[in-house]
Amino acid sequence: MLQDLNFSDVKAEFKEPQFLTYHWVLEVPTNLYREVLQDYPGDIYGQEPVQEFVTRYLRSRGDNGIVGLVGLDTRDNVVIIDAAVRYGKQ
Repeated sequence: MLQDLNFSDVKAEFKEPQFLTYHWVLEVPTNLYREVLQDYPGDIYGQEPVQEFVTRYLRSRGDNGIVGLVGLDTRDNVVIIDAAVRYGKQ
C-alpha cells in the first residue's frame, strides 16, 4: 500500500521552469499517419511512435519544440493526437 512506502531518502528540489509547455492537438488522416510511420518497427500507436510523428510534423514546420507526453485517439479515418511540446523560455 502507498502509506507503507518510505520516501525519506528522496531528495527533491523545486525550481522555476526554464521552459514553456504548449499543447498541440493534431487531427491527422489515418492514411497519412500510417504513411509517415511505415518504417517504424512495432505498434505505431504506442507512445514513442506518436512522439516521433509529432516531432516529424514540427520539424516540417521549422519548429524545434521538444515533444513530451502524448495522448492518442482514433475516430473514423482520423488519428487525434494531443501532445505536450516544450519550448525554452525567451
